[in-house]
Amino acid sequence: MKHSILLLASIAATSLCSKTASGQAELQGSQYLFHKTYINPAYAGSMGNFSANMHFMMKDGTDNVKNSSTVSLAADAMLPSKRLGLGLNLIRSRFGNDSYTTLYLNAAYHLQASEGLTISSGIAAGFQQFDINLTQLTVVTPGDPAISSGNIYSSKVDLRAGIYLDYLKKFYAGLSFDNLTSIYVNRSDYQNYIPLEFRRLNLYFNTGARFEYDQGLTLRPSLLILKTFGGPTTIEGGSFLDISRNFAFGVAFRYHSHAMSSINKDNERYTQNIIRPMLDVSILKSGSLRMSYGYNINAYRPDGISNAMHDFSLTYHFFPTP
Repeated sequence: MKHSILLLASIAATSLCSKTASGQAELQGSQYLFHKTYINPAYAGSMGNFSANMHFMMKDGTDNVKNSSTVSLAADAMLPSKRLGLGLNLIRSRFGNDSYTTLYLNAAYHLQASEGLTISSGIAAGFQQFDINLTQLTVVTPGDPAISSGNIYSSKVDLRAGIYLDYLKKFYAGLSFDNLTSIYVNRSDYQNYIPLEFRRLNLYFNTGARFEYDQGLTLRPSLLILKTFGGPTTIEGGSFLDISRNFAFGVAFRYHSHAMSSINKDNERYTQNIIRPMLDVSILKSGSLRMSYGYNINAYRPDGISNAMHDFSLTYHFFPTP
């Protein structure tokens, strides 16, 4: 029975990579560009007295792909002491019959090391949940007892930790780890048959800068490196150019070290590398409410394969610090 369910779980994962489908909707997409607590708890409180973000990613496709989306929510606040920041992150992702949920509560301590240098450390405790709905799968043998349970479900408590350095509000760098409790996951248990990103330690390195020029132009380059130990590496580099206080456009390129296999007669392989043009517009004159849009384009797309994705983001800064 156990081996039958494992086999069925494998079919569930691979059947979604058909000729008209692509890799799963990523938990970590472009959210970090608008609220960095998605990748590092040490950023909590660093973006103003209070800030919040809602981010939505939706696959551009048909069949199983049309059911693929990721909804992300983040909020953080700096306490009156200006030393302690608190926050939370919630991500809900669905791809076909698979669904993922993560929830974290963040706490960060900000130390003014010198006149222009701030060093922050953060920790987060949270919950991860993964589920495959077996009842909606098409099986070879009708009435297969392996699907009698209805789904494969796994959940665990998780910890994250990170550090963050800011110099003169112009240069920053952060390093964080999640899945710190992954060593306690029983990898031989079918109930923990979940993606590597949940079962292995993940490292996030993020850095960026802010360069201000004449006529109100501001360049904001950034770099993200995401490494799953024993798994793939993702590197994303890009930049926003602020034309004015109310309008900015940007572009990013994301590289995945592992290619995905498409299940078709030629057994083609294709990359998940993407190019993402972006727009960022201020809705209020104060600049406290901003709306952003990005379109992820697969850098290499064989016939019938689509990895395109729409990103929508809404960010609000309450009582922003000067």
